[in-house]
Amino acid sequence: MSRCAARRRRFDAVSVLMLVVLLVGLGIAAKWAWDSFGTSWQADRQEAADLRAFTDAHPLPDGAADLRTDVDGAPAVRMGDGVVATLWVPSWAGMHGVHGDVLDARTPIKEGVTEAVLITGAAGHFTQSQGPGEVGNFALAGHRRTYGDNFLHVDDLVEGDALVVETPEAWFVYEVLAPGRLVEPDQGADVVGPVPVGLPDGGRYITLVSCHSVTEGEWGNDHRIVVHGTLTGWLEHDAGLPPELAAVATRG
Repeated sequence: MSRCAARRRRFDAVSVLMLVVLLVGLGIAAKWAWDSFGTSWQADRQEAADLRAFTDAHPLPDGAADLRTDVDGAPAVRMGDGVVATLWVPSWAGMHGVHGDVLDARTPIKEGVTEAVLITGAAGHFTQSQGPGEVGNFALAGHRRTYGDNFLHVDDLVEGDALVVETPEAWFVYEVLAPGRLVEPDQGADVVGPVPVGLPDGGRYITLVSCHSVTEGEWGNDHRIVVHGTLTGWLEHDAGLPPELAAVATRG
């Protein structure tokens, strides 16, 4: 075999190797871009459609009304298929999402915390937890990155922030008890049980759960970030908007 032929064969092998490395690199980059941005774009479209459908079925009332504090008189909420409620977080209004979009601080709530639910940009209700307004713990999970960024700013919540749950029957207003805390992934029972660890019995709580990393923040999932709130009042849905939403609720 001539030297030219041997040199050409070595050159061809190097070229093929370089092409393979390039294609693998492009594939990894494309997957990262889709996971980081494409899935959120896809979920945002579904989330917007779900919110429109919910509002069409349950139009926002005009004006604000005072909250009722007789929490025992609040109506029971039926949980079922599809969008069962929406979560409003007024302090998130005006913040930016993954794509630089301005958030409207509203997220649809669906039953279950399977990927089939969470990839739609919804907050998933832990089926073993209580319903909104009930004695016990109304627990929700949501993505921060990939498949929607509805819980992207969960780590920005502070004591006193409002968490408002809208159901077809009523509005339930909770108040954040403390900034988010980190737990291990296997501490689910401590977080979403009827009485979250560290809180007194007999309360009416809401819990938000999302992935978090001590080194990568919202990009990782070696821990879970958990925020608890307590019910402060409620209001019939058609009686008016809770005062906490007066500045952020819009009618579509």
